[in-house]
Amino acid sequence: MLVSEMRTAMDSAIHGTDSYTASDKDRAFQFAGEEFIRRTGCTQTSGTKATVSGTNTLDISSISNLLPHRVNRVAISDKQLKVVTYSVLDTWNDSGDTASGEPTHISFLSKTEVLVWPNPDAVYTVKFWFREPLLLKNVSTGAVVTWTIGSTDASITAAEFNIPDEYCRTVLLLGAVPAMVMASPGVLLRAGAWDRFEEYMESIEGESQADVGVWLPNEADFIDV
Repeated sequence: MLVSEMRTAMDSAIHGTDSYTASDKDRAFQFAGEEFIRRTGCTQTSGTKATVSGTNTLDISSISNLLPHRVNRVAISDKQLKVVTYSVLDTWNDSGDTASGEPTHISFLSKTEVLVWPNPDAVYTVKFWFREPLLLKNVSTGAVVTWTIGSTDASITAAEFNIPDEYCRTVLLLGAVPAMVMASPGVLLRAGAWDRFEEYMESIEGESQADVGVWLPNEADFIDV
């Protein structure tokens, strides 16, 4: 769905009974779209980085939009790495464990750096599966377009959202329109206008992440080694 199509559809959905600006429509779709992506992982993509033999840290800053909380799975040659907290690997290092070989565990030290264990004894390709945030992309090239809320510039209005088209209209009708009309998130939730959107997200939650694995944000859930 293009930005221009989204704005036109928003007008049609409210039957022109109220006057909303392009910024109002953009913010409402942004709000609903970001929540939809967070819940469903429908923008899944992947990126790779190669380890350096003898070095247990890896710079992942070159993989666009990769952040720890967006990661669903990490693997080497289809062998899934266990994502653990830094404290787990730090304990092993402090205990004098000098094991080397193909990494089996990984920990995110920051947004741009990870630590793997055991210490790589060769070059291994680490693949990260993760969800992109809500983005605008050029239809022809796929390049990311900076979204200036409310802008009527052709580069923006002719850009498309990275949410699959099959979901966009429902996100708009059940999520963005209520969010725009209700204005305040508190009013939105109290009025129950968000309920149908919640039900829709639950019905397809994880659909696009099948057989990929799930990132568990609760530390207690992913430190099991």
